[in-house]
Amino acid sequence: AEEKEPNNDIDGPLGKAQRVEVNTTVNGTFAAASDVDYYVFKAAKGQRVVISCLASTVDSRSQPALEVFDARGRQLAENVYYSGDDAVTDVTAAEEGDYFVRVFTHTYTFRQAIQGMPGGGTDQHYRLSISTAPWIDAAVPNVVQPGKATTVTLWGRNLPGGKLDPAARVDGVVLEKATVSVTAPADGSGKLKFSGRVLPAGGFADGFELRVKNAVGSS
Repeated sequence: AEEKEPNNDIDGPLGKAQRVEVNTTVNGTFAAASDVDYYVFKAAKGQRVVISCLASTVDSRSQPALEVFDARGRQLAENVYYSGDDAVTDVTAAEEGDYFVRVFTHTYTFRQAIQGMPGGGTDQHYRLSISTAPWIDAAVPNVVQPGKATTVTLWGRNLPGGKLDPAARVDGVVLEKATVSVTAPADGSGKLKFSGRVLPAGGFADGFELRVKNAVGSS
């Protein structure tokens, strides 16, 4: 889906929150450093919904921050700089109803403005996903032998077979823990097969993607 302006307020003179379904991805843009975008989705009671706002991963110069509120206006979650300039958080719905996502630029500034360059435009885009698909925060060990089955412990959200691990938290959010058997490709030497963001220093590693799936989709 595409962002639809005006959505600079929950419901007021600056616009109305853009309604989206759970398991929707929206491509948006910050028109100015002060731009604030609101979205609203309906969640079922007990549903864990992961909200991710990608910037670095989609080659954007924006620095998005996330805040999530319930229908009473109580802030439930927030995040900035989860990984690079990407922001990720989640909420578990205490009751069925509407939940609001506020997306804005952290400190309300653009990098270009700091560098004396013009701000705004297509390089301030973001990709917002509101999803119940799995999300992997960490995998241990993250180095395995090629061609050998290895038990890997995952921490994340909405993991198939996952159970809450109170000892594992990210920004106060309790993660789930699960184990999977992983067999790295036997012919992986000199290859890096990864569709996400890779920093230059990591480009020399041998690697492959580890994904898990539930009824909604893939991590």
